[in-house]
Order: sequence, then structure tokens, then C-alpha cells
Amino acid sequence: MVAPVTAPPTEQETVLYCSTTISYLYWKWNEDFDKNSPKVRKSRSSSKIPPKIGKLTNLKFLFLEDNNLNGSIPKEIGCVHFLTELALYKNHIDGSIPSSLGNLSNLVNLFLYDNELSGFVPPEMGNLSNLGQLFLSINHLTGPIPPTFGNLKKLTILSMFGNSLFGPIPSEIGHLNSLKELSLLQNNLSGSIPASLGSLGNLTILHLNNNSLFGSIPTEIGNLKSINGLQLDENQLHGSLPTSFANLSNLIYLFLSDNQLTGPIPQGIGDIINLDTLELEKNNFIGNLPQEICHGGSLLYFVASNNHLDGRIPESFKNCTSVVRVLLGGNQLIGDISKDFGVYPNLKFIDLSHNRFYGSLSSNWGQCQQLQILLLVGTIPKEIGRLISLERLRMNGNQLSGAIPFEFGSLTNLEYLDLSSNKLRAVSVLLSFFGFFLFMQRRKTDLESKQSKTKGQVLFLSVLQFNGRTLYDEIIKVTNGFDALYCIGKGGHGIVYKAELTSGDIVAVKKFNQPQHDAVSREG
Repeated sequence: MVAPVTAPPTEQETVLYCSTTISYLYWKWNEDFDKNSPKVRKSRSSSKIPPKIGKLTNLKFLFLEDNNLNGSIPKEIGCVHFLTELALYKNHIDGSIPSSLGNLSNLVNLFLYDNELSGFVPPEMGNLSNLGQLFLSINHLTGPIPPTFGNLKKLTILSMFGNSLFGPIPSEIGHLNSLKELSLLQNNLSGSIPASLGSLGNLTILHLNNNSLFGSIPTEIGNLKSINGLQLDENQLHGSLPTSFANLSNLIYLFLSDNQLTGPIPQGIGDIINLDTLELEKNNFIGNLPQEICHGGSLLYFVASNNHLDGRIPESFKNCTSVVRVLLGGNQLIGDISKDFGVYPNLKFIDLSHNRFYGSLSSNWGQCQQLQILLLVGTIPKEIGRLISLERLRMNGNQLSGAIPFEFGSLTNLEYLDLSSNKLRAVSVLLSFFGFFLFMQRRKTDLESKQSKTKGQVLFLSVLQFNGRTLYDEIIKVTNGFDALYCIGKGGHGIVYKAELTSGDIVAVKKFNQPQHDAVSREG
């Protein structure tokens, strides 16, 4: 989270402003120094904030961000009683936060993020009664969040993510009625989520993910009518998802993945019209998907894989043309794959594997022109050749039957193909030698890229009228175990070999480098 830019104060104000062009600062006072008109000049190299900063008793603004400063914050800074803004972020300041900061009762904005501060957060900071924004993120702070923070009645933003804070979230945080953003992610916080957080009527952002929180999610969280973003993923939360979540009418994104949540997904979640991201994977949810999913036509990312969901794909999802990424694999969903899905012009990734879908892939799938990664089941229609943006196609471990269409030769961006462990028969020539040569010409820039450092390699290409095992064995034999003698091209994704089979057919086989992550997950 980035602190807001504050304009330099007027000449009439007592100001110390140090721009990012100054790398080192040193304060030197002459004999005629007037404490009522403090001045600063660049004298000789120094990278620490000097204790004499405490003599600037009329100072209101101190901006020292992004100056490569190190050392600790001097305790004397607590003597600058008129200070309203203190910006020390993006430096290398270490040590603990001095408790004397609690003396700065006029302080409105305090930016200490992205440093190397350590130790406990002093409870005296709860005395900063005028504080509006507090940024302590991306440091090495430990210990509990002080309950005295409940006294910061004017606080609108509390950002403490990316530290090593531990202990429970103080229930007193729920007394901060002006709070709009609460970011405590990526710490070691434990205990349950305080029900008092449901009283924060102005809260728009609540990020508690990547901690060790446990217990059930309080029903009171459903009272956060202003909330836009809610992240509770990667904790140890259990129990059912409160039905009150359907009341979060302004919600834009909801992350609940990697917990131990059970029970059904509240049907009302599908009615949240502005929801564009819903991530529920790796829980123990049961029952049907929300029937009105994508009701508002805003849904972009829908992830509910690796649960125990069953039932059919909701009819409303057939018209969800906004979706970009859909992961529903690893459930017990059922339905006709040719009828229950529509045309998704923006779709780039869909995983329907390891469910109970049946039927053939309809020609509609050929109209998903942006599709890059496809993990599904059924027979393979020739229209799949229209997916010119497809980069990864995994259909392994299903009940695929029939022939691999010749139109696969049009997939010139394809980098990863896995059709193993199916029931494919009478496999047509996927790529003739000439066709593959044209494919390689189109990707000639890729051929010059550096080779992957991974050692493992896997063959994903099956061609001609052989079963996969027989064909693989013959290719190994006729290329002498992929001997370099048969190499006809190299690229960043693998090596291409020429293989002349006993049938007289000549094929080009690309042996892909094993991806570092076999399972593709959502970037961020």
C-alpha cells in the first residue's frame, strides 16, 4: 500500500523537506542558530537521523523518505511536539520504534513502512489521538498489536502487513469507527477474528490473509456494508460461511481459499452484483454452486477447486461472458459439457478436470478466442483448432475418446499438451513433418530463447494410429533414446526430434521441458 503524496508546505510554515535527490543528510548548527527558525543544510556525508532533530521544536512536516537512511529513529524525535506529518518510509532504518513517538499528539500521518524496524510496537503509540494514517508495513516488527490502538479514534488507515506480529487481533480495533482500511496480512497472528470488527461501518478493505487465525468467521462480518475487499485466505478458519455474507452488497473481491471451511456456499453470494473475484479453493465446501453466480455480469475470476461441491453448473453461468479465469476441478460437479457452458469471449483459463461431466465438447468452445489454458473432459471437436491463443492444454486422466483432430496443427502458440491416460483411438496425424516445420518457423524467436534449467522432461505429444505407450516406445527406439543425431531444433520450451517410424511415416516430435510447476495456479 502506497502512502498518499503530500504537497510541500508553504514558505510561511516551519518545514523540513528533503527530496529524494539528497542521499545523505547532516545537521550542523552554527553559533547564531535561532530555534524559532530552524534551517537545514547539506554539510558532510551522513546516513543517520541525528538526535539534534529534537531541537526543531517548531517543525510541522518532516519528509525523509527514500533517502537510503540507516540507523535507528532517535528518541529525541518525541520532542518535536508540533509535528503533524512524519515520513521515513523506504529507507534502511533499523532498531525499535521509540516509545517517545507517543508524545507527538499533533501527529496526523505516520509513514514508517518499508524499513528494517524490529522489536515490539510501543503501546504509547495509542496516545496519538489525532492520528489519521499509520503505515508500519514491511518491517521486522514482532510482538502483539497493542490494545491501546483502540484509542486512535481518528484513524482511517492501519497498515501493518508484512511483519512478524503475533498474538490475537485486539477486539479494541473494533472501536475505530473512522477506520476504512485494515491490512494485517502476512504476519503470525493467531486467535479468532474479533466479532467487534463487524462494527466498522466505514471499512472498505479488510486484509487478514496469510496468518494463523482459527475459529469460525463471525456472523458480524456480514454487517460491513461498505466493504469492497475481503481477504481471509491462508489461515486455519473452520465452520460454515455465514449467510450474512450475502449482505456485503458492495463487495468486489472475496478470498477465502486455503482454510478448513465447511458447509454450503451461501446462495446469496451470487447476487452481489459488483463481485469480480470469488476464490474458495482448498476448503471443504459442500452442496451446489450459487445459482445466481455472475448475476451482475462482473465476475472475472471464479475459483472453487478442491472442495466437495456437487450438482450442476448454474444456468446463470452459461451467460457469464465476463469470466477470464475459472477453476472448478477436484469436485463432484456433474453435467453435460456441451450444453451447460456458453461462449466466453474473454476466457483464458478453465479447469473442469476431476469432476463428473459427460458429453462432447461443443463448437462453442472454439469461439473462446482468448483461451490459453484448457483443462476439461469429453471428446475433442475440430473447433478446438480455433483457439489460436491456447498455450497449455491438459486433458489427461479423463475419459476422452475418438480422434485427435488434424486442426490441432493450427495451435501455433501451444507449449504444453497432455492427453495421457485417456481412451483415444484411431489418432489422426497431429502434425506432419511439413506442418510442424511451419509451426516452428512461426515460433522461430522462441527457438533462440534460453533452455529451462529443469532436468526432468516429459513427452506430451501422441500421433498416428498407435496407443500412447506403443508410440512412445517406438519413438524412443527409432531416435535411439532422443539422441542428438536426430535433433532438428531447440527452443526454450524443449527440443525437436525427427522420427521415422516403422510404418514409413516421418514425424517431428517436440520433447517439452518439464514445467517447474505442473499445476497452474492463479498469479496473485
